[in-house]
Amino acid sequence: MLVNYSLRSGLPAPAIFVALATVATAQDPVSSEQELTRLREDYSELAQRLSGLEQRTRDTGDGDEDLLYDEFYEDLGEGEGLYFRSGAVDGTFLIFGDVDSSYRNPASGGNVQFEMGDLDVLANVNLGDHFRVLSETVFHSGDVGLERLWGQYTVSDALYFKLGTEHSPIARWNYEFHHGAWLETTIKRPIMDRFEGGNGILPMHRTGLELGGRLFTEGGSFQYFATVSNGRGKTPKDKQREGDANDNKAIDVGVNYFPAARPSMTFGGAVTFDEIPADDSVGDPDRDRNMHEWIATANFSSDLGPLFLRSEYAFIRHEGRSSNEHYDHYTGFVQLELPGELWTPYMRSGFRDMDRGDPFYEPNDRDLDEWRQTLGVRNDFNPNVAIKFEVAYGRRDERDDDDVDHEHVTTVGIQLAWHF
Repeated sequence: MLVNYSLRSGLPAPAIFVALATVATAQDPVSSEQELTRLREDYSELAQRLSGLEQRTRDTGDGDEDLLYDEFYEDLGEGEGLYFRSGAVDGTFLIFGDVDSSYRNPASGGNVQFEMGDLDVLANVNLGDHFRVLSETVFHSGDVGLERLWGQYTVSDALYFKLGTEHSPIARWNYEFHHGAWLETTIKRPIMDRFEGGNGILPMHRTGLELGGRLFTEGGSFQYFATVSNGRGKTPKDKQREGDANDNKAIDVGVNYFPAARPSMTFGGAVTFDEIPADDSVGDPDRDRNMHEWIATANFSSDLGPLFLRSEYAFIRHEGRSSNEHYDHYTGFVQLELPGELWTPYMRSGFRDMDRGDPFYEPNDRDLDEWRQTLGVRNDFNPNVAIKFEVAYGRRDERDDDDVDHEHVTTVGIQLAWHF
């Protein structure tokens, strides 16, 4: 639902008075005349209030009073978000929700289960022409998490500055889809792009300073970014949004290219350099000191005739300073979709190939291999609602004391996701 307070000039007075007269003729002559007089007074007061509201919200004094709204409306799309505007301030509120049911073998708390999903509240506000603030809060099973909170100053298309907590731009899927389940074609995120609290191995949130922009050329456009942030915490789950466990800062740099000849195509990559804070509670000499981490990612997406391809790949290296050993990890996915107005079938193949024994990943069992094949279909029976059906089969490693077993996993899921 779109709430637009930029009301167009001119009120349908004749139609309103005809309606009032029709109502009046069905009542007692004396009471109807009094009622008609009262309604006329109410209408006059309402017209004055609407005129004042329109003047306050649309008259910017620069002759382009509709420009900001029209551009925003074009980007947002009808029926998406709650829009408001007051003077030079305008913004949107978006709410995403989902509920799920699944069958899992081997069982995880039961073979068949229903699950309450997430409620995601996204607020995006423009304070004038150059400054923007955003917050994203996720409610899940009684827990509340402020996932993103930042302010951004935009100089031009070529340059912006952003300060706060944002999703890491090194993972394309994460930076494009964020938290709302309705935004994603699939029920589950790729193995590579899981969040820190969901058995993920990549840093998905950054708290710090980001600068970037987009440069346009005849052959296409380049999107670039660079971040300086707190980086990793002591465990893969830590997001370090309030302080830093060491003085070293994480550096992310990357670029994506959009060819003019293929508007649907995107490819690019990024690199990360960080120092993982020491944690002597692990009991490993390499965790008594900072560990060096560097990450390289690559992404490619494009239409292939009627199909659409998404793919990502990441290489992660951790280096221990006490043992001088390094641990190399690989993860990625390839996803094909057949977009349609109502039905979108899809398939995905994802994997995680880990160097076992990495003292940063091992305490949380994130140094174990996994692969998964997924088939599914999405049905958008309503512009704001989608239902998804998904079947997945794969294998994951499970640690039992000092032994690691291979376990085959089958899941069948259904998800109802919406936004407004």
